[in-house]
Formats: sequence, C-alpha cells, structure tokens
Amino acid sequence: MFDAWTALEVLSHQSYRVPEDLGGGDKAAVAWLRPDRLPWSNGGERSHRNYRLYYQIVLGSLSLEDIYRQLVETYQEKRIDPPVTKGSAALATIMVDQHGKLVEGSPVALSSFAWGVPLALAGKLDLLATWP
Repeated sequence: MFDAWTALEVLSHQSYRVPEDLGGGDKAAVAWLRPDRLPWSNGGERSHRNYRLYYQIVLGSLSLEDIYRQLVETYQEKRIDPPVTKGSAALATIMVDQHGKLVEGSPVALSSFAWGVPLALAGKLDLLATWP
C-alpha cells in the first residue's frame, strides 16, 4: 500500500500556467533572470513589510500537455472525457536569499514528477515506488 501511495505522489506535480502562479498570482513577485543583470545584483529589491525576500529559481520545466498526451498514448486511455491538463511542471528549483546566496537548510528541490515520467513512459510503474 505504501508503494502505491509513493507512486501516486511521484506522479503528482506542482503545476503553473504562467510564472506568476508560482508567486501566488502576483506579477510583481516574478523576477526574470537576464544575462546582463541578476535580480539580486543591485541590492535594491525589497520584500513586503515583515517578510524576507527570497528568489525561487526554476531550472527547467515540462509541458504537462505533452507529457499527458504521451502517457495517454502509452497506456491507451479509454475514458470518454479524459482529464485535461495544461501548464508546466518545474523540473527543479533553487532557493536563494536577497543576495543570491543559497538559503540554509534545503535550498534545492528536485521534482519527483520529472524523475518518474520517463519510468512511467517506459512501462516501469513498479520503479516509481523507489523514489527516495
């Protein structure tokens, strides 16, 4: 039973349709990485009162529409109204402080979804329970 729960968790994902979805829907909460200027380089960024400023850097994403299309093809979905999934799922994120330094604790988050999808597409559903 625990293996089945782990497999379901692996194929669950945090999705977003637009970048501001990752910042609570607030467009002002999105800072873009540019080659000529990193958001924390000028030191002028401020957070809301009584909050600390952090940057969550998304390291790539997967198109959920493409992934689910492939999963439906692989497992031959037969439902009349299969679920419609739109948006993207992040592959990994890194959290840095207002100075661009890694935060204490666990600054890196890896997506179990990105790890599990290739296994599912290869028909290796039993291996999904091995996610650490």
